[in-house]
Amino acid sequence: MEEQRNNANTAGDRKSKLPRTNKLTNKANLFFNVNGVKNWLKRFYKNSNLFVSRTNKAEEKDSDTATTNSDNVEDKDKSKNIIPKFNNSHVALSAVSEVLCNIIISETKQHLESEKSGLYLITSKVLKNVILLNSDLRYLFSKYLDKYNSNMMYLEQFFISHKDLNAYIDNIFDSNITLDTPAYNLLGYCLLNIVLDISKNSYNLMMYAHKKSIDFNAIRCCVLNMCPDNIVQLVNIKLDCTFQLCKNVEKDDDEDDEEDKPEDKQADEELDVVPDRINPEFEQAKPEQSVAVASDEVKTEEVEPEPVKPEPVKPEQVEPEKVKPAGKGRKPKGKKAE
Repeated sequence: MEEQRNNANTAGDRKSKLPRTNKLTNKANLFFNVNGVKNWLKRFYKNSNLFVSRTNKAEEKDSDTATTNSDNVEDKDKSKNIIPKFNNSHVALSAVSEVLCNIIISETKQHLESEKSGLYLITSKVLKNVILLNSDLRYLFSKYLDKYNSNMMYLEQFFISHKDLNAYIDNIFDSNITLDTPAYNLLGYCLLNIVLDISKNSYNLMMYAHKKSIDFNAIRCCVLNMCPDNIVQLVNIKLDCTFQLCKNVEKDDDEDDEEDKPEDKQADEELDVVPDRINPEFEQAKPEQSVAVASDEVKTEEVEPEPVKPEPVKPEQVEPEKVKPAGKGRKPKGKKAE
């Protein structure tokens, strides 16, 4: 345990043989490329259909958009989603992977005797026995061993290649340890499965908090919930150091690491989403209101003369009745003339 703690504290001070291709990996003093971790997380969340919904136009231009395959017409509105953003969570996951790898190799080394050349050869059988004998490792990895298939190459599915893992072990342990190919495969299998579970749980924590990005503390909380206390202490040492180193680093040409503040998110939703939905309806409502007013005016004008029109009509109908008695008056005049 003491050797593992020393390795966790001094690993960042060693000169790495790995090519560090970006500023954030160098600044965080990590060996596993954080951009490789980030790309792996994007593919994992996309293939697992672990998305978050869009909120504004800026996210619509994101190149990492994805569409869910749904045959129902009702799901068309939900078909456009995006993967979560990473607020240095990929940096934390890279650090956790290094610590877990370090713990496994250090514990295995204690159960081996060096050869005449001074090297320690780790086989898959030895590695499996060490995992089952150590209470902390058994608690963390034994559930995965039952499903292990030696015919599958698990490092091909991971963000750490065989070459990079070998270079990391050589750098940390001064080239004193050698793993055969089956041992590398088993080690990659264990690291792959624990990282998968951490990634899933961190997504669940993000959804529970009603956020759209996974931050550094989400990874820390997953480790706290999943790992035994001794491993949590070692991981926290590395995470504290990594967090202090990378918290003020500028983004490495990738804006997905930024997390929107709650106030900014509400402001964006009020400025971007609401006007787009209200303004067109408001503009279309204006002519409808003017037409309605005009029609009301016409109706009121037509209603006013209606009671006036029947008054002149009545005398026109009475006039022929008054003419008839005028014709009857001529007969008596004719009689008098005779």
